[in-house]
Amino acid sequence: HADEPRAGRVPRDVLARERVDHDEAVWLTERILRDGSIDENERALLTYLRKEAPHIDPALEPAFKRASL
Repeated sequence: HADEPRAGRVPRDVLARERVDHDEAVWLTERILRDGSIDENERALLTYLRKEAPHIDPALEPAFKRASL
């Protein structure tokens, strides 16, 4: 059916309810910033999180700032 998600994909409404908690934000920030630059995949992830996540812990702000988001 057209309404069913493809195998391995999470429906958009489920993703929209996801939160980025403190531990996740710290983990992600450390990994994104460890090489000193942000590549296009990291920028795309940060852009998506900024747009879709209803709550993002402030610990992710350094990564957003580095990506100019």
